[in-house]
Formats: sequence, structure tokens, C-alpha cells
Amino acid sequence: MRVACGSLLLIGFALGAYGGYAADSGDDSLESASSGGANPTARWATGGALAQRLNTPIGVTLGGSPLREGLYRFGQTQGVAVLLDRRIDPGQQLDVTLHQVPLGEALRRIAEAGGMGVAQLGPLFYFGPAPAAARLRTLAALNREKLQGLPHEAARRLAQSRSFRWDDLATPRELLIALAREGRFELDGWERVPHDLWAGADLPPLALADRLTLIAAQFELTFSVSPDGTTVRLESIPSEVAVVRRYPGGPQPEATAARLAEYAPGAQIRISGGDVYVKGTVEEHEQISASRRPPRAKPEPAAADDLRHTRIERFAVEHEPVGPVLQAIARQLGLELSIDQAAVQRAGISLEQRISIQSEGVSVDDLLEEVCGAAGLAFRREGRRVEIRPRD
Repeated sequence: MRVACGSLLLIGFALGAYGGYAADSGDDSLESASSGGANPTARWATGGALAQRLNTPIGVTLGGSPLREGLYRFGQTQGVAVLLDRRIDPGQQLDVTLHQVPLGEALRRIAEAGGMGVAQLGPLFYFGPAPAAARLRTLAALNREKLQGLPHEAARRLAQSRSFRWDDLATPRELLIALAREGRFELDGWERVPHDLWAGADLPPLALADRLTLIAAQFELTFSVSPDGTTVRLESIPSEVAVVRRYPGGPQPEATAARLAEYAPGAQIRISGGDVYVKGTVEEHEQISASRRPPRAKPEPAAADDLRHTRIERFAVEHEPVGPVLQAIARQLGLELSIDQAAVQRAGISLEQRISIQSEGVSVDDLLEEVCGAAGLAFRREGRRVEIRPRD
């Protein structure tokens, strides 16, 4: 991110409280994956740890680097897996600065800034064209429903979760063939996928059916499965993508249907045999399910001035005056900066003296110490208030 201060550069600047990441099984294990085109030590939050993390307030500034690079770096810093759709320009630049917003909200606002949509598929966040993102989870749910009634072994293979990674210059046809080999099925309609070269990616464990959905959907395709599970055929996504679910109508089905319509106004609702059937997106069904659960106490938000767990992913400054550098850091971190100008002058220190620093993965205090120390200055921080004075 290029800041107004000369050539001060904070690349992929990302803040957040770091916590443990638990696997879906509920234990404390970490999912680790590697790829020639992705971070070889990526660790993705899943399950309850991911849900908690999405509610954690963070600050983030993205800009000055290509979208894919900045987005993937941000995901790695925050421990959340992201995937950019092939139809989104990976070289576009975003200018996004957020202070103390939940990580989930930050992901949505980053997508909006790039004219994209974002959808969460298990532990993965997919960024793509807004219409594609809006239907992705529902499309995946429909494809998982196709596993019902298949022979046990075929259904097990299509439902099996594994991490998914590929190197730069991989082709989607190669990825589909690899998935077919893993699932032990023949792939029909693969010629509908044009030749393309993809950047490397490193994704957390997903069901084989979900991995198929992710690749095919980027070409406006989905798939069907033969009754014996031996053949998967790629086909066009239907004009209507919706899931039908049944809800008990209770003693007054009409009143129940009217109430459900309030939570899912875009869904199709009908009454049959005393039950209420709703045809809508996965998100609409989640709204209905949430309305039927008793309210839970909201988690206590992290203190707005708690910077103890904040990490600066990468900081670089080359021959820039220390005063404007400190001001730029304060502006982006939301700090209240106070410089004892008189004491600094008495010590013979000029705020125009130039410094050069490169740091990665440092805390706020470590960054301030490095910047101040390079100019013979010291600091004292209380919450978000920072006082600068000459070093004793």
C-alpha cells in the first residue's frame, strides 16, 4: 500500500488478534498445506475457531499491489483461505482501509470495493462475480444432494474431504482430471472447459463434490452423477438454483408460512399436508433456521484499543523522513500520536532525518521501537495513545 508519505510502503498491511485454529473435528490440530504457487506454510482456521475469528475486530489496509497478491497475503495473515475466480482481473488494485471491523465484515467490504461478491464454502472464502458468489453455496448444496442414493462407496469418495492445491500454470482440465482420478469416476463433458492457465492456490480440506463445484462454476458449469456413481457429467448451470426444504407447519400452517416468508421474502413457499415447503437459497434457509432458534448472548467484542495481538505483515520504508513515517503509521493504525517537539529539538534530533527499515510479522510496539530507534527517539504507548520523545 503506497501511503501519502513519499514512498513509504506498507505491503499487504493487515492487523488482527491471532488465536488458535481448530480443525472441524473439534480438536486443536492445524491444517497445513503447500503449493508451488502458494504459501507453503499456510494454516487455515476451520470449524468453531473460524466462526470465532470472523467475529474478531481487525484493521486492514490493502492497496499498492495486485488484487490477487494482496488478497491472498491478507488471507494468509488472518489464517483464512481465499480463492479468486478466474473471471476477476487479478491485477486490479484496491484502496481499502478498515479500522476495528469484524473479519467477516472486512471480507465483505473488500469484495464490494473490488466490485465482487464473496461466499463462504466451508472454511474457504470465494471471491468472484457477484451473481456467481450469490449462488455458489446453493449450487454446492444441490450438488451434495446428488450423492444421496448413490452406492455407498461412490458417495463416500465424492464426499471425502481433502486439501486442494495446485501450482502456477495449472490448467482447469488437469485439475478436473485429477479429481476424477481421486473419485474413480469417468468425466464426461470436459471439453466444455476451455484451455486456461491458473495461478497457484492452496485450499483447506473440502469435499470432492465441493471442489468440483468450485472449478466448474467458474465456467458456468455444474455436474450430474450417473446412478451408479461411475460417471460425472459437466453441464450448464440451470437458470434457477434453489434448494427445497420442509418445515413443520404446526397447528396453523398458514401463519407459519407467512412468518417464514418474512425471513425469506425471495423464496417460494407452499403448504402441503400440514407442512411448509420453502424453495430458496441456502442463505434464505439459514435465515429461517436462525429465526427458529432461541437468541444467544453476543460475544464480548475485543477492546478497540487492544493492540497487543496486532501484527504488521510487512513494512518497508526507504530513505524517508522519520516524522512523516510516524504520522503515516499512526494514521493507518488509528493511533493518537503526540511528539514532544521541544524536547526533540533540544536533543538535536530532526524529524526530517531519513530512515530505511524493512520488517515482517512485527507487533505494533516492535515496529514503533524500530522506527524510533533508527532516529534516536523513544516512545511510550498507552492503548492507542503514543508519545514520542528523545531516547534517554
